[in-house]
Parts: sequence; structure tokens; C-alpha cells
Amino acid sequence: IIKSKKLSFSIRLLRGHYVDYKKAAQRWFEYIVEHTQHKDLRNKPFYFISSNTHSIVNNLTGWVTKVEPELISYIKEHKMKQLVEYWKLIEKGEHDGSRENFLWYILKKYEVDHPEVRKQREKYEQSLGIDFIEAKHYLDINAQVIPLKAIRNSGLAGKLDCDLSSFENSEAHILNIDYPLGSGAYMVLSTILRNVNNPQGVYILGKASFLKGNLGDIGLPKQIFDTYTNNTYQLENAFTKEYFKDFKTGSVVDNQMVVSTKGTLLHPDEVIKKYFMQGYSVIEMEDGPYLNALYETTHFNRYPEEETIPLSGNPIDVGIIHYASDTPYTKAITLGTRNLGYEGVEATYVSSLAILRRIVEMEVRN
Repeated sequence: IIKSKKLSFSIRLLRGHYVDYKKAAQRWFEYIVEHTQHKDLRNKPFYFISSNTHSIVNNLTGWVTKVEPELISYIKEHKMKQLVEYWKLIEKGEHDGSRENFLWYILKKYEVDHPEVRKQREKYEQSLGIDFIEAKHYLDINAQVIPLKAIRNSGLAGKLDCDLSSFENSEAHILNIDYPLGSGAYMVLSTILRNVNNPQGVYILGKASFLKGNLGDIGLPKQIFDTYTNNTYQLENAFTKEYFKDFKTGSVVDNQMVVSTKGTLLHPDEVIKKYFMQGYSVIEMEDGPYLNALYETTHFNRYPEEETIPLSGNPIDVGIIHYASDTPYTKAITLGTRNLGYEGVEATYVSSLAILRRIVEMEVRN
């Protein structure tokens, strides 16, 4: 109906004020604590990841290699010509992308037609102690609780080329969530940090609009302008280009200037051009709200407004990674108008592996 003719309508959000959202976020976290098998989560060493519910766990398990023959037969039988061509290049060693990451991309399609395979994968994840907490109440944000003990028995040691046997006695846990949108990020992280006593790291992985570059590129920010508060955060990013030295399907650009905007469709050409001329190269929605929550964890007051805030020397390790899902300044494609296809898989999975590597480094250091 909306596409067929011009309409004028209003939307009313019932029970949508600040206190209700705060209550919902608190109950959402309590639901996770109650439904994970890992007890006393509030007092254990704690790493927070905002990403998605596939690339972190998939990198950790490597399970997809168990069904490689079935997946390749699937794309051939269904005549997925472009994917078959990619596979031929991978077999010849002529494709820059990862064999395993390619298989994960196919598996997502394969599981739609073969739900029993999804159950097998989930059973394997559970055997490692990984809990998936589906969002049935309060906030529409799925979560995963991952004990670092699980890492020692996974396929991750080979990818990181390190001995993880010492993790057998680790009490640390990862809470990985499906990223919230916009200001919801502030409420979620603020609630989590208010409820845990030993936060070690906060890592944010998300897609973004790149005003320079190509689809599937990776960006590492150093400065974030938050349009909610007009604060400018100067970030000492935990991630450098060294974490992405094996990434060959795109570019890695560091020292990026980022704008955290209030909405993905609020970017008329003149606004995008203004950001571009001011030196900003990335537009996204969550960095600013997340950093506002972090500010309140390390200071004695609520986050300010219209200030430049250095975040160096933060007692909590902080890392942010973006990957380009669209390039609106050059291709007139805006965030939210398309799904990122195979060109984004490598960037997503390489970035997720970088986060896991950083957590391992932090644990070894501690």
C-alpha cells in the first residue's frame, strides 16, 4: 500500500518511555542470567561482543567443514552458478577468500532446506558449552554465552596458531549479542555493565556506510562523532591492521572518523556530502551510544554533551571494527536498503576472528 500511493499517517509507540526501556533491558539481562547453564555470570571475568549470532561462534567451532561435500553438491544441484565459480577458484587456490568462510555462507542457505543439519550444528555448539538465548521476552536481541573453556576444545587454536590448553581452568565468559540499533545500544551496554563486576573488554563489530572504499572493506575508527549528544570520542582502538594481515578480499583502513547517526535512512545527499567534506568516512548507528555507556562506567557522572572526550587509558579494553555494507556517497545505496551478500562474508568472519584473537591475548596477559 505504501508503495502504491502517497500516504499520511502517524505512529504511536505504546509504553515507550525511558523508564520502560530501562526496565526491559534489565529484565532482558536477568533472563539471560537465569537461562544460561553458566552460573554466577555477574562475578566472572566478562567480555562483551556486539556483532551477530553466527560469525563469532562459527569461527570458534569450525563445524561447517564436516558437511563440505553436501554443501558443494547443493550449490551444483541448485545451479548456483556464481557460487560454483567461486568454488572452482577456491579449489585451484585462485580465490583470496577463505574456504571455510565460503562454506559458512552456503550453509545458511542449506539449513533452510535441511533443518536437521541446523539441529546437528546446534547440538555440537551445545557440547562445547555454548548457550544460545533466544529473544522471547523484553528486547528483540538474541544472545550467546560462551565460556572461554570452550575455546580450548574448538577449532580456534589452529586458526590462531597457539596453545589454548591453559584455558581449561578459565572462568571468563563471553556474552555475544545480535547488535541493537541506535540508542538501544546505550541501554543494553549500560545495563550489562551495571550488572557485571569484572568487565574485561567491550568489542563492537557492525556494518556501516563507507563514504570512501568498496563493499566488504574493513574500517578501524579513531574518532566518533555522536549525533545524539554531539560528543566527539577519541578512541584508542584495541584493533590495528596487524589483526587483519591475512585479509585479502578487500582493504583495511585505520584511523577512521565516524559519525553515529540516529537513523539509517536519514541521509540526504547534502548531509552525506557535508560529512564527507568534514573528513568523516563512515556512517553508522551504534558507536556513539555504546561509548556513552562506557563513559558512565569509567567516570563519576552521566555522559556529557557537546564535548571532546579522550578514551585513552580506559580500564576496559575497547575495540571497534566496521565493514562496508554500502557506499552511499558513490553508489546512492543507503544503509537498510539491501542485504550484504557474499562480498561481506570475508570481512565479517575475519573481523570476528580478530575479536576472538584479542580476547585470547587479554586472557593470556591476565
